[in-house]
Amino acid sequence: MQIVLQDLRYAVRQLWKSPGFTLAALLTLSIGIGANTAIFSMMDAVVLRPLAVPDMDRVVVAAEAQEDTHSAIADMNYKRTTLGNFEDWKRQSRSFDSLAAYSEASMSMTGAGGAAHVPAVYTTADFFKVL
Repeated sequence: MQIVLQDLRYAVRQLWKSPGFTLAALLTLSIGIGANTAIFSMMDAVVLRPLAVPDMDRVVVAAEAQEDTHSAIADMNYKRTTLGNFEDWKRQSRSFDSLAAYSEASMSMTGAGGAAHVPAVYTTADFFKVL
């Protein structure tokens, strides 16, 4: 224990002699710790914890499939469903409690400064009720 205390006193004396290095080391450590904390918090909220959707095992995605006839192996390509088909599915469905549709989009957001392109989603009115 005596050796550890001697080493600690020596380290403090050396850091006190060179305040520029001490400041750079402290700034580097604080930025690194802050960045790691922010990244872990985001990963924890998005990846590690399940979404706050009750009965998530009952949520499914339905899409139209179109067989790729140009491929040597029969591949299925999924395509967007038309609003008419979605309405038919919703009206005729007996297997689902409720259906909702969404479509990805890109929007321009303006404000102070120039416009920025942001990802967006168009949804049907009951999208959040379904989730």
